[in-house]
Order: sequence, then structure tokens, then C-alpha cells
Amino acid sequence: MKVADAMTKDVVTFPVDMPVRQVAALLTDKGIGGAPVVFPDGKAIGIVSESDLIARPETQTLADKPWWRSVIASRQTEAREFVKSYGQTAGDVMTGNIVAIAPNASLAEAAALMIKKGIHRLLVLDAGRPTGVLTRSDILRVLAQEPAPAGIDRADGAILDEVEALMRDANWSPGRMVNVVVDGGVVQFHGFIESNDQRKALHVLAKGVPGVKRVVDDLEPMNLTYAYGAI
Repeated sequence: MKVADAMTKDVVTFPVDMPVRQVAALLTDKGIGGAPVVFPDGKAIGIVSESDLIARPETQTLADKPWWRSVIASRQTEAREFVKSYGQTAGDVMTGNIVAIAPNASLAEAAALMIKKGIHRLLVLDAGRPTGVLTRSDILRVLAQEPAPAGIDRADGAILDEVEALMRDANWSPGRMVNVVVDGGVVQFHGFIESNDQRKALHVLAKGVPGVKRVVDDLEPMNLTYAYGAI
């Protein structure tokens, strides 16, 4: 699925010269945590979020800085923080570093970018202009709406081949220490594992194979000294 299929298309934008009071009012009225700041031609140049407006003199939320802060902070940092707290327009207080994605990117790419950057939303840009916003909630909504796969009958040999192939490709797999048997759609694991995490991973791997009805195991904790010899 593509980003365009899951994103919210009704994008709220802030003109670069919009007063911060109007920005705060729109965020509140729309119930959103942030929105892009745009030039008159519609191209995005930054993002304003709640965190950009939370420390302001109007709300008496400016905290006193410890004395040592002025010693270690650079003049550039001090100037940037002053603009953030006292700026009067969206362009003043915005965060200029936009994390964006294209509408034709996959949801897998979007999820990986969110995880890597530690963020909850991505601006969707097409030729520099906002066309949507994709949030973690949008991705979860896709998961919630995905129909459960229907039960299917499949030959045990085909199931066995797929499970073993997936195990060979998994960098966490215990490899030849585990033997797989499939009988009537039931996957059975026998052998040794290094951890319960491997046990869980094997169960998840097998349950994701079409035709698998149940997973059972007779796996034992691996004695590394016995398996590989004394060090």
C-alpha cells in the first residue's frame, strides 16, 4: 500500500506570516498537533507544532534558565531560542527541518522513517507542496481494517518448504539445531534454541505461512558448551 492510500488528505497549512495566536487557535480548533508552514506559492518551508508554542511569555510558561545555561550555550543557540519564544509569526517559530515523504512511497518506507526519526507524523510532499499528512494512527488504521486471512487448505510439503526457506533467510534462526515437521497443517518444531525470543520468533514465522493451522514445539534450551565445545 502506498502513502497516498492511507494519508489524511485535508491538510491544514499556515502562511509564513500568520500570527502565532492564529496558529495556536487553528491547532486547537482542528485538534491537531502540528501543520506545515508554506510560502505564498504553496511550497512548504517548515513545521509548527504544539512544542514550538508551549513556552511563551503570553502564557507565562517561560521557565527561568539555570545560571550555567548562558555559559555553555552558544550565541546562536540563545538567539534561536529567543526567536522561538518571542517570535510573532509562523515563520518565526517554525521548525525548519522538514521530515517528509512522497505520496507514492510505500507504507513500509514511511514506517521505517518514523521509527528512525522517532516521530509520529510525516508531511507528504509532491513537488514541494503538502498533499497530505501521514501519522502513526493512519498506519494503525490500515492494520485494523485489513481483513483476517481466510483459512486455506495447503499441502504439508508446501508448508514445510516455505517454513524452512523463511528460517534460512532469518538472521536470528537457530538453523540446523531445529527440525521442522508438518502434519495436517500443524507445524512442529523439534530441537534446541538459544533463547525464548527465538522460540517466539519461530512461532510468529510459522503462523504467518498460509495454510498453517497450529504451531507446537518440543524445543529445549541450547547448552552452548555442549553444542560448540568448551571455550
